[in-house]
Amino acid sequence: MKSISIPGKIFLLGEYAAIDGGLSIIAPVRPPYRYELGESLAHPESPYGRYLREFGLSSAVQIRSVAQGPGSGLGSSTAELIAGAISHRGSAFDPEALLVWYQSRFPEASGGDLLVQAISGKFVGNLYQYSHRSKAKPFTASPSVLSRIQVFRVCESNKLRTHEDLRKNRPVLALERMNQWTERGVLALQGESEEGFLGFNEFAEYLSSLGLETARARVIRESFRRCSGVISAKGCGAGLNDVFLVVMDLSATAEELKLVRKTADQHGLQSMGSLGEVLW
Repeated sequence: MKSISIPGKIFLLGEYAAIDGGLSIIAPVRPPYRYELGESLAHPESPYGRYLREFGLSSAVQIRSVAQGPGSGLGSSTAELIAGAISHRGSAFDPEALLVWYQSRFPEASGGDLLVQAISGKFVGNLYQYSHRSKAKPFTASPSVLSRIQVFRVCESNKLRTHEDLRKNRPVLALERMNQWTERGVLALQGESEEGFLGFNEFAEYLSSLGLETARARVIRESFRRCSGVISAKGCGAGLNDVFLVVMDLSATAEELKLVRKTADQHGLQSMGSLGEVLW
């Protein structure tokens, strides 16, 4: 088997809404996770661990990691599952069939990251709108917009474990309202609506009001919002706590961007560059 490369992912908008069938925007990102045949060390309760056990796969068809990609919180568990399923199924690998299997075993997850990671590996430069827990539609973002969105990630010790967060009871979500913010976000990313970026703020504020944003994430987000030259700021992932997007104004200066990066440093965040730089 040749090395299998699977991109990471970032939920730009739509956390929690996607679980209930709402809209979300997902970005496949680099560097990729890479795997090859070898002894697997998958956790038995991880998605790939469950897959190995159910299909009774021997070490001869198991995979091992040879490159960690962007790391934990950016699609590592679903990337491992996809690579394992590809090594098992070969040319018969079906992303949609794997999605059905995954959702039946992990109903608390939307599966959007898995589907986008599985289908985007052969393509580059697209974002994806995910809906109805089954459909991923690619769209092209404006390069000038992508260059204005700065991406920062938390260190491993501050990450909120997704599987633990998803096991919590969640309030009923106003999906129609959340979908409107996401639809506006698509237009903003395509360069058709500056106002659409305000939906990033509104989406985060709404989830925060429901207790779905961690206290630390809220402090970080508000710190970015206070920076001159920032249109919007939003955390991504479980608890909106793993990755932070900061959208700079069209007229933002180098000094204002420097202040944003300094703010990130003060919170112990690591810069990943612009969204354009990390997009698969």
